[in-house]
Amino acid sequence: MALRRCITPARSCCTRFLSNTPTSDHLVNLEDIHKEWKNSGLQHPRAPARLKSHGAMFLERSLVHAGFGKQLGDKINRLKPVEVTFGDKLVDFGTIITPTQALQPPKLDLTSLGGDGNNYTVTMTTPDSPDCRLHWCVSGDATLQPYIPPTPLRGTGFYRYLISVYQGTINEGEEEVISLPLVGCVHFQCSWDGSVGRTLARDLGVDEKVYVVQRSKKIEEDAAERLFKRREWEMKTEFM
Repeated sequence: MALRRCITPARSCCTRFLSNTPTSDHLVNLEDIHKEWKNSGLQHPRAPARLKSHGAMFLERSLVHAGFGKQLGDKINRLKPVEVTFGDKLVDFGTIITPTQALQPPKLDLTSLGGDGNNYTVTMTTPDSPDCRLHWCVSGDATLQPYIPPTPLRGTGFYRYLISVYQGTINEGEEEVISLPLVGCVHFQCSWDGSVGRTLARDLGVDEKVYVVQRSKKIEEDAAERLFKRREWEMKTEFM
């Protein structure tokens, strides 16, 4: 995966993250994933032995199911799961996280990847946001993109977020596209709550947009007629 770097304000840097995945609304079925864990003996990602032997397999399956297969390409079957927490909320294979729960940067445990933790670059991205694709970038000890909480817009459903760990670091001030080997990741889902508007105004300097479903006049008329008949029936039954 390529990452275009720029040392500019957050709102500019966000828009320069390159993603090959089209914008869409995906919701991973967590019940199916947990059922598969149970059948295989992997009750929870914190089970160390099972996670070490089966975690990569479940990560690959959940990433493909969430629509990241095209973006990650043939690297997807070599990735290792990374333990990530927002506060006391563990992120596993498609966990639903609220924007309020993710107001602060996540904590990562990179011990499963081995090596020195300062020799990695971590990003948090989404292919679904029209305003902000790159939410966070830390390379070694340097923060190259200050953390921006998730910003799923109201009325657009769930956004997918990918926390990726790359082997190596990016030197501050570099402008060219840099490719680093992707070695681990984890993903989660997030939908709108009341904190999104404040985040958009504070960190991106944009107004919050609200999307609604537009229905045809015929559908609206049918819905109004059903509501009228229901209320008429309720009025009749009050005196029965």
